[in-house]
Amino acid sequence: MNFLRVATFLLATLATLPSWSEDGGRARVTALADRYVAEYEKNFPISFAFSGLPVKRNDGVDINSPEDVARWHDLMKAMSAELATIKPDAFASEPE
Repeated sequence: MNFLRVATFLLATLATLPSWSEDGGRARVTALADRYVAEYEKNFPISFAFSGLPVKRNDGVDINSPEDVARWHDLMKAMSAELATIKPDAFASEPE
């Protein structure tokens, strides 16, 4: 899965959600984004190296086994469900 496509999807989803509390929503968006980047770096180190973000290591391979891919899909479903609960209208003009 392409890092930029997933990041774009997450941002597009945020833009369409109704309002929610500003402080809690901003912190949750930041925590969710940080978690996504960390998981992506861990599971797809080769793809992550081409993301433009700083790389800590230059070893490892992207996940490829059916079990690992299924685990990744489950993680994305869980993160999408969490993202759907965040209502960004109150902080739409903020960096989050």
